Amino acid sequence: MTPLFLLSCSSVKTASSGSLPIAELYDGPIWRQAKRNLPHAKIAALSARHGILEPGSEIEPYDQLMDEDRLLQIANDPAQIAKLVELAREHGKIIIVGGELYKLFALSIVARFPALLESIHFACGSYLQQRHALKCFFDGGTK
Repeated sequence: MTPLFLLSCSSVKTASSGSLPIAELYDGPIWRQAKRNLPHAKIAALSARHGILEPGSEIEPYDQLMDEDRLLQIANDPAQIAKLVELAREHGKIIIVGGELYKLFALSIVARFPALLESIHFACGSYLQQRHALKCFFDGGTK
């Protein structure tokens, strides 16, 4: 199975007047690093506006930052939980990449679905910690 990288949404986006696949729309440094090192990887997003976006999802540019309230809404939405559980079953491993809020999101779901603990890995923390953890995944290790 190919692991799924679930990246935080990015405030840096490609200029567009219409919908784009998420891998083309999001253009922050972490997204560029992931796309450069894993050109054929499955990359999903945890969007402040849309919640979990599966690989290949197309959306229009937006301007909304993730905050704790929005993350709690997503984490408590049965449809979003079902989507994360299904993605974990489909891919076997999900690597969640983002700040500490994103780790809290995953841990809140794992608390309700302990079987997911083996499937979910983290590349969370500061920007530099995320980049280092991603490099470990790219080099074949896990963190």
